[in-house]
Amino acid sequence: MVWRAMFVNPFVVVLVAVVGIAVCRGIGVDPHLHELVMAGAICLFSSELAIVPVVFNETLLRTHQSQAALLGTVVHLLLATMMSAVVFLWLRPPAAFLYWLLAMYWLTLGWLCVFFVRIVRQPILPGATTSGRTV
Repeated sequence: MVWRAMFVNPFVVVLVAVVGIAVCRGIGVDPHLHELVMAGAICLFSSELAIVPVVFNETLLRTHQSQAALLGTVVHLLLATMMSAVVFLWLRPPAAFLYWLLAMYWLTLGWLCVFFVRIVRQPILPGATTSGRTV
């Protein structure tokens, strides 16, 4: 279940990009593809790394899983913020970068939250070990 999210994240980013490009072309606005690629790379990298705490705590107690999910959302926020700050300070992209970044950030965060809730709500299998004890 956890590994599936790592494969769905790229599809979420690509879906946002395709829909955004279609809307921009439909209303006759330049989609700023260079900024789109930068924002997509930032959101994809941060959302993939946000899943790592949940991967490491997959077989532990539900409280550990919920804390790992919370940590994952914080990792997603901080990585996206730090990487976008670096891009803003060094490359000075136009405002289109911010619009692409916000769209991709919120949709990847939404997907991560749905995924984390599904992980936390999963029943823990009997016989799973937690710190040497049997649940």
